[in-house]
Amino acid sequence: VLRQELITEGADFFGSQCIVVAIDAKYDPEADLYYFYTHGGRKKTNLEAVSWAKEAVRRGAGEILLTSMYSDGEKNGFDCRLTKLVSEAVSVP
Repeated sequence: VLRQELITEGADFFGSQCIVVAIDAKYDPEADLYYFYTHGGRKKTNLEAVSWAKEAVRRGAGEILLTSMYSDGEKNGFDCRLTKLVSEAVSVP
């Protein structure tokens, strides 16, 4: 996140199929948005998770590793809404 061009550099050197971007997301009910968190879910960024997924793919990510902190991150099942939003927004697995 601090040096987003690293995604492009890695994709250019190794190929997009080798670049996996992990997204830890938490739902904010007040904003009705999912936000991207760093440091194992302890630090909220100002990046909306779906937008960040699109940006990561635009920069060369070949795959998104998506975790909903309150759902699958706590073994409460998958967050199907978040998965659907991201899968409809990007063309990579």
